[in-house]
Amino acid sequence: MTEVKFCDNMDDELLKFAVIITKAKNKYVFCKHKDRDTWEIPGGHREQGENIMDTAKRELYEESGAVEFEIKPVCDYWAGTEDNVGSGGMVFEAEIHRLEAMPESEMSEIGFFDILPEHLTYPDITPVLYAQIGRYYFKKALRKDLDLLVAGRLEVLRDANKLPADAEMAEVEAETRKYYSESFEKDSNVTYLVYDGSRWIAAGSVSFYRIMPTYHNPSGKKAYIMNVYTHPDYRRKGIAMKMLELLVAEARNRGIGQISLEATEEGKPLYEKFGFTQMKDEMELL
Repeated sequence: MTEVKFCDNMDDELLKFAVIITKAKNKYVFCKHKDRDTWEIPGGHREQGENIMDTAKRELYEESGAVEFEIKPVCDYWAGTEDNVGSGGMVFEAEIHRLEAMPESEMSEIGFFDILPEHLTYPDITPVLYAQIGRYYFKKALRKDLDLLVAGRLEVLRDANKLPADAEMAEVEAETRKYYSESFEKDSNVTYLVYDGSRWIAAGSVSFYRIMPTYHNPSGKKAYIMNVYTHPDYRRKGIAMKMLELLVAEARNRGIGQISLEATEEGKPLYEKFGFTQMKDEMELL
């Protein structure tokens, strides 16, 4: 696993490359190498005699086609192995105002993302860089995140039900693990996780299912949003609203028009602001 360390005022001769965390039209910009099927931050190695700022500007143009942009240095960093085999570089932040066609380079395309892409060229490094510049980052949960998904769900339930930390939840834990495992197999659930650095701070899920077709819903497809949770330290920062946008988009992209959710009293103002309304034609037997 690659280790990342941040520092100030690294000796100039140690700055071997520049990476540029980039946005355009309020979306993250990533590029894809011709020889890889993964996404990476624009950036590259410093050429001989080149100022590190010039490296950043050149790489941003070559790998994205950016011709008008604002760019600023953020910090120096070192990436390598635990036995200190690695190299140093500088992190920049850029906002693109105008793009032209990409020049001929080793990059084949650029992409625009609301969240970090699922398939990253440097998965040990990219999230850490985003966290360093104060960007909360959203990621779609994968099977390898199963333990965190289960632990997070238990935290959500403790919070929603005002349960003590030592409340007995062995059965719920086992069934939650089973649920997520099956949902990965059936592609019946999407969960997003939010991080501040390495700290998990929020989550949200949407489940997909089908009922008998109706006049207003001929496909019978429905989606149910649940498990929307933000750690108390991070509430009222727009994270939950962004989460709803991502979850609703997941449902819409599957052709689902009917989306419902279960709302706590604390969460109702958020859902109403988003556009959800109180249901009048359903009942429940407990």
